[in-house]
Amino acid sequence: MDIKKTGDGVMGINETGDGVMDINETGDGVMGINETGDGVMVISKTGDGVMVISETNDGVMIISETGDGVMVISETNDGVMIISETGDGVMVIKEIGDGVMLISETGDGLMVIDETGDGVMVISEKSDGVMGINETGDGVMDINETGDGVMDIKETGDGVMDINETGDGVMGINETGDGVMGINEIVDGVMVI
Repeated sequence: MDIKKTGDGVMGINETGDGVMDINETGDGVMGINETGDGVMVISKTGDGVMVISETNDGVMIISETGDGVMVISETNDGVMIISETGDGVMVIKEIGDGVMLISETGDGLMVIDETGDGVMVISEKSDGVMGINETGDGVMDINETGDGVMDIKETGDGVMDINETGDGVMGINETGDGVMGINEIVDGVMVI
């Protein structure tokens, strides 16, 4: 093991053997910790709070913080998971494996949840309160809310049922199957059963 201090606060710790470790602090608070061996880990801090933690092995994990709070956590293995926060609260979570799940929040509160597997489910919220829930599998169900209170619920399967509410109080319920039933309510108090 070597400890060396040179110049203005420059310090180096070098340990070489089965596991190699380096700690280097130079100049204005720049610090690096490098450990290479069976599991490679790097911690480096440079400039204004820039920090990187990377571990590459059977499960690869990277935590990096650069600039203004930019953080990335990625784990790639049988199940791939990525958590990245960049800029103004942009966050992405991706898990890919037997059940694939994606949660991404970008810009002004945009959120998407995608889970694809035996049953595929999508929850997306975009723009001004626009929300969609789509589940496709044995029974397909869609819930879509767009604009000013416009809501659609559609379930298709053994028994198909539709609930559509659009505009000013217009509601329709249609169930078709062994027994067909329709309920329609129209704006000016006209109701059909």
